Amino acid sequence: MIIDAAPQGGTAEVNVIAHLDVSKLNFDKRDGRRNQSLTFLAALLDANGTFVTGKEWHVDLSLKESTYLSFTHKAVNVTLALPATPGKYTIRGVVEESLTGKMSAASLPIEIN
Repeated sequence: MIIDAAPQGGTAEVNVIAHLDVSKLNFDKRDGRRNQSLTFLAALLDANGTFVTGKEWHVDLSLKESTYLSFTHKAVNVTLALPATPGKYTIRGVVEESLTGKMSAASLPIEIN
């Protein structure tokens, strides 16, 4: 997982974008589909590393083989908005796959004006 952040001009939020490499995920193959459940966590930490805000969300994938193959050639993006006031922060993103419990995490420093 790679994360990116896009402060939204004129609003008090930042979009956290998780870029996933589908080819690196484990899938359960049932009924001609590749299935996987993912849990995402995104947290905004202040300059001292103190938790400011965060969200958790879940994505259930049930991909036909053709869709899976098309996703293996590009990243799948999952986006969520976190409220934020101007300041310097670190965004921490974590994703866990349900089949194996494997996790990936990334951090990104940002400044919101």
